[in-house]
Amino acid sequence: METHKKKLVIINPSANSGNSQKMVAAVQEILRNESVDYMTTSRPAHAVELARNAAGYETVIVIGGDGTVHEVVNGLMTIDSDKRPNLALVPSGSGNDSCRMAGIPLDIAEAITTILTGVPKSFDLGTCNNTYFLNSCSVGIDALVVAKTNELKATRKLSGTPLYASALLHVILHNLRSIQVEISIDDGEPTNQNILLCAVTNGQTYGSGIAINPSANPTDGQLSVVLVDKVSVAQTLSYLPALAAKKHEKIKAYHAQNFDHLTLRSTNGGPLVAQRDGEIFTAEKFEFQTIPAGIHILVPQS
Repeated sequence: METHKKKLVIINPSANSGNSQKMVAAVQEILRNESVDYMTTSRPAHAVELARNAAGYETVIVIGGDGTVHEVVNGLMTIDSDKRPNLALVPSGSGNDSCRMAGIPLDIAEAITTILTGVPKSFDLGTCNNTYFLNSCSVGIDALVVAKTNELKATRKLSGTPLYASALLHVILHNLRSIQVEISIDDGEPTNQNILLCAVTNGQTYGSGIAINPSANPTDGQLSVVLVDKVSVAQTLSYLPALAAKKHEKIKAYHAQNFDHLTLRSTNGGPLVAQRDGEIFTAEKFEFQTIPAGIHILVPQS
């Protein structure tokens, strides 16, 4: 069969503490009558390389977590749009917020079936400092939560909501600190702010379903930003029930809006820690840009 009709499966065997590897047999069984190549990552950023060389494949399927999806997206975006494969997601990580964003079923069998019966749908992307992200990129306490999440995955073998809830509570109770930044949104004047968090999102959730921005729409051609003012530990804890219930209007420190371009600069006198689709990085200046309809993802027909 010609390459352009084939599917490429990229597998991260270490995702979700190694549990993603268990999904491979299920994918192989359901795709047994398809023409499929299977490739396994062996090092950080390997998925970027594999996806970069996927020109001509009909679909690239990711078996891994949001970090693996992040790498694959950055590889696919180096391919000319007329040759770029569709992206298909199997919810096999610890968070799976990329799947939530795209409306991919979290049931493994349903998600794999979507690879065969689904239709391609355009989704926006974001960039931060010239690196693409599919679901979220944030500066502030989120990055500390992600770092703690990575620790708990390794030491306590947690996953899903218990993993992210444990990491969030630890950071709030033991390491809550604000950041001083200058922010400019679209054509607005720069403002100096003291905040806990700047979360730029394409989807509505991160951290295994935490609805950080219920108004976000990954197909409206814009990104959304959530800014959370500096508040005390007690106030932060008091906001968690409203966050869980998606009653963000009750959180006085919470502010959200859509944008096309946003610049955030540290005024702390040093770099800030951030996360992009769960991957940690640091910078003193962050340039966010919207990429409307940047990628096609296979979704259920309904």
